[in-house]
Amino acid sequence: MITDNFKFRAAYNLAFQTYAQQGDLKNAEKMMIALMKSDQLDEQGMQQLVNVYKAQGMDERAAYKKIYKMYTKMYEERGKKKEAELYRNAAKRL
Repeated sequence: MITDNFKFRAAYNLAFQTYAQQGDLKNAEKMMIALMKSDQLDEQGMQQLVNVYKAQGMDERAAYKKIYKMYTKMYEERGKKKEAELYRNAAKRL
């Protein structure tokens, strides 16, 4: 798995921007989720993903809750129970 490749992150961010400018929110979302799954999603990427969900009609709280649930599932699949529990609890608090 790619852990710290800035060119990789830049390519996905560029693809995200291109899709978002074209109004293709589904593919823009996929770019940010791919970064999330490769542990490359930074704070800016998180905000971009929140903005995609807001553009799809969610409020900010619902957007973060959806993202935290994705993180929970991702960490559960990786067997990282502590991290999964952290995001599960964060989603419950929203």
